[in-house]
Order: sequence, then C-alpha cells, then structure tokens
Amino acid sequence: PKPLTITADGDTKTYDGTPLTKNTYTNTALATGDSIESVTVTGSQTEVGSSNNVPSAAVIKNGSVDVTSNYDITYANGTLTVSKATNSVTVSITGWTYGAAANAPTSTATFGTATYSYSDAENGTYTSTVPSTAGTWYVKATVAGTANYDGAEATQSFVIAQKAITITADSD
Repeated sequence: PKPLTITADGDTKTYDGTPLTKNTYTNTALATGDSIESVTVTGSQTEVGSSNNVPSAAVIKNGSVDVTSNYDITYANGTLTVSKATNSVTVSITGWTYGAAANAPTSTATFGTATYSYSDAENGTYTSTVPSTAGTWYVKATVAGTANYDGAEATQSFVIAQKAITITADSD
C-alpha cells in the first residue's frame, strides 16, 4: 500500500459560548488519478482550552472504483483551541426624589449577569443596600469572571433629589 497521511486542520478562537469546529484536512500526495471522496473530521471545543480535531474513515476513489485499500493511511489530529474572552459591562440608573420609590439600575454585559452595589462616594465602600437619603450616590455593576471570560465592573453616579416641601403659616 502507498503511505498516505491525512491531517485534520486546527483552529483557534476567543470564547463566545458557541462550539469551535473545523471539518477540513490536508493530505500527502495520492497516486495519479486517485482522489479523496470523503474524510470524517470530528472535534469540538466550546469552553476555554484545547482538544483534538480527529480525522478518520477516508474513502479514496479512482473514478468510481474504491481504492482505499491501496493506501496505508496515517491519521494525524489537529488542535482546536478556545481562549479566554474579554468581558465588558455598562450600567445605567436614573435618579429619583427622596421618599419616592427607588429606580432599579440596568446593565448590559458581554458575558454573565451583573450584581449591583451602592456607595455614597465614588471610591467608597459599596454595599447591597439601596440608598434612601438625598444626595449623590454611585451604583456599581459587577460581573464575576469565569474560566471562559474576564470579570468586569462599571460605575454610574445618580442623585436622590431633596423632596420639595411647602410650609404655610396659619393665619389668625
């Protein structure tokens, strides 16, 4: 048999939550008139890391005649690699008037779900307690990192306005 090496192609991408697959391959020279009709290539990588892309089950023909048995086939794996993604988050909140119902923050993250914390100083101590007194406040949206993507934070200021009151003196 004629020696033949079929190598599955490799590929890389940044994590996006979808599988990385690559069903192509390369091969060494075939005998004149022969052609590869099909090769099965299986491999998939979704999470950060690497895995084999495995070729197998080649069918080689000369015209309509199957000549696969005329080859000593060596299959070589390719590599599929997914790298960690950079994450981002934005946060938005509108202020309100003291005594009114609090407005909930909204956020958009590339990956993950944000949790919110509040502070009365931009670089102060943040807690989960929603503020209730008049003044300038800050809300921080935090998305925890994972093996697949980085963590992210965003901060937005907002104002709880003083409630207007009218004091009218009684007349006698």
